Amino acid sequence: MVRNMPVQLPRLAKLLGAAVDEATAEHIVGLVAKRVPEDAELDYKRANQYIANNEGADELAKDVSGMANARGGLVIIGIEEDEQACADKATPVK
Repeated sequence: MVRNMPVQLPRLAKLLGAAVDEATAEHIVGLVAKRVPEDAELDYKRANQYIANNEGADELAKDVSGMANARGGLVIIGIEEDEQACADKATPVK
């Protein structure tokens, strides 16, 4: 039997307060409260950044594959960042 093993991202787990694969909306919103900055393992995208069409899907695929091809990490759709790339505002996604 093959089991899927989640990627271990200990620094992100510490920031979230939970393992990445167990994070809830509350954990994600906590990044905003702490004003956590983006970095090589963490990328924020506001809710409407990806338009629901082929162009938007292509942009999302580029961002996710870029993160995956680096050292892995988390792309969070639903957080706006400020001028210093810190989590600034939750913009929830349906």
